[in-house]
Amino acid sequence: MTSQPPDALTGTQFASRLARTLDIPEYAAREIVRGFSATLNDCLAQGQAVQIMGLGTFELHARPARAAWDVSRGQRIVQPARLAPRFRFARLAQQRLTRLERGQ
Repeated sequence: MTSQPPDALTGTQFASRLARTLDIPEYAAREIVRGFSATLNDCLAQGQAVQIMGLGTFELHARPARAAWDVSRGQRIVQPARLAPRFRFARLAQQRLTRLERGQ
C-alpha cells in the first residue's frame, strides 16, 4: 500500500468538497465518487481508455519485461511484462498547473 502525501484529499474529503460545489447531500456525492471509481476501474479492466474533456485521459500502458536485481538473494531476476495505469493531463489542465507552479 502506498502512503499519500500529507495534503492529499481522501475520497471522503473529495466527496465532501464535491457536495459543497454541487450543492448536493454528502451521501450523494460519496455515491458519485464511488460510482466514478468503479466505472473507471471497469473500463480500464476491459482495456478501454477513459477521456474526460478538460481533465485528461486514464489508460493502461504496457510495460515490457525487464531484468532486475533481487537484493535479498543476490541474484538477477526477470520482472514480467505488465499493464500499468497511466493518467495524462488534458492540455488545459496542464496549462493551469503550470501557471500555479509559476505563481501566476
